[in-house]
Order: sequence, then C-alpha cells, then structure tokens
Amino acid sequence: MTKIEAEFKKPKMLIGGEFVDSASGETFESRNPATGEHLADIPRGQPEDIDRAVEAAKDAQEVWYTEFTAKERGDIVREYADLLRAHADRLGAIDAADGGNPVSMMQGDPEAAAELAEIFGGAAMEIKGDTIPVSNDTLDYTIRQPYGVVGRIVPFNHQAFFAAGKIAAPLVAGNAVVLKPPEQASLSALELGRIVTEADLFPDGLLNIVPGFGDEAGSPLVGHEDVHKVGFIGSVDTAKLIQKQAAETVSESILELGGKNPCLV
Repeated sequence: MTKIEAEFKKPKMLIGGEFVDSASGETFESRNPATGEHLADIPRGQPEDIDRAVEAAKDAQEVWYTEFTAKERGDIVREYADLLRAHADRLGAIDAADGGNPVSMMQGDPEAAAELAEIFGGAAMEIKGDTIPVSNDTLDYTIRQPYGVVGRIVPFNHQAFFAAGKIAAPLVAGNAVVLKPPEQASLSALELGRIVTEADLFPDGLLNIVPGFGDEAGSPLVGHEDVHKVGFIGSVDTAKLIQKQAAETVSESILELGGKNPCLV
C-alpha cells in the first residue's frame, strides 16, 4: 500500500491525451477512509476543464469513427480488456486504499470490467440498421450513428468496475468519452487513464478523465451543448437533476439508480 499511495500524491487529470492540472490549479484531498491517511491531492475539475475535455473528445471522435471500422474498434476494445486484466491487481489495490474496501473484494472489479469490454467489443459488428420494404419496388434503410461525445458519471462503491467497464459500449459504437469519477475515490480512474495512454490504444482525446465535485464538474458535463448522451450511476434525486439539465440541451440520459440520498450531480 505504501508504494501505491506514494505514487499518487499529485495525480493529473487526462485531457486530450495529456496529463494536466486543473485550469484553476485547485485540488482536493483523497484520504484512506480506513486509516485517515492522506493519499493524494486530486485536481479539482471546473467548467473550463470540462470544456477542454469535450473539445478534445470531439476531435478524437471524428477520427475514431471515420478512420476505424466497427471491427477495428471492437478489436481495440478487446485489447483494452486484456490491458485491464494485466493491471487488475494494481487497480484493485488502489481502490482498496482509496475506498476502504477489502483488497480481495476490489480486485475482482477490473476483471468484471474486462468481461464487459469483451462483450461489447464482440458486439461491434452487430451495430446494424434496418431495411424496410416500403413498396414492391423500393427499399428504405436506416443506419445507426454515434452520439459523438458521451459523458459518464460513476459512483464510489466499485470505482474501477464502473469507470473502466462503462466506457466500453460507447467507444465500440464510435463515441468519445468524458469520464467524471467520484470525488470520494478518483484514483483508480486516473490510473486507468495512465494505463490506457501509455498503451497507446486509442486516439488522443478519445477518453478524457476529469475528477471533481458535482456542481463544478458533473453539472457542466451534463449541461454541455456538445455532450449528447450522459450515463449516470447513483441516486434517484441526483438523476432527477440530471434529467432536468439534460433536457435543456435535448440530450439523452441513461440512469442506473440506487439509494435516494440527495446529492449534487
């Protein structure tokens, strides 16, 4: 634990393939809830950081969708699954220190995320439209196209599973992702960014990771005019706020809901 904790005293957010501080330079503390020990000073994402991340995601998404076939995207996401398995022990240990859960419990999460990535990677060729016989001599057809930039807001109870696993489907479908990890436990998501960037799997900016608080990073992400779909895992009360805000930009939202404790997006 000591070695892992020492390496994360000053982590960076990931924007456009680069590890950067928040635009304001502000940070917030991460502490081991089991011991109270200071783990790291996390960059405190603000609306300006979300703007930078979304802009980088837009550029990368165009490359990802136009220059990579569906099969190629699926193959890359399956490689990503292998990468998660190779780093499962490390990600699990980080989550145990950052979230206070047993190591044995958290080390299964990256494996579960890898399974999701494999499933969605294998489904890449199944992203199909429909052919419609509108008359005896004509056919209409539909095609499925990506949203563009997808926002993901994930909770603190299974950090690596939600952060790593829930980005696979939007990536396979040709989207870019801006991920906001939980402010209570952001370290494994930031480590995920390092792992993926060093492996050079995706175009720079395809995955951006901006930690921060709900009103400062989550809300600007949900309400951003260039974010056309948001995935959220958390409470019912927060989901209601997200739906209201997403309606302002006519964005879609997918909500996986648990308890009803009120909190900010």
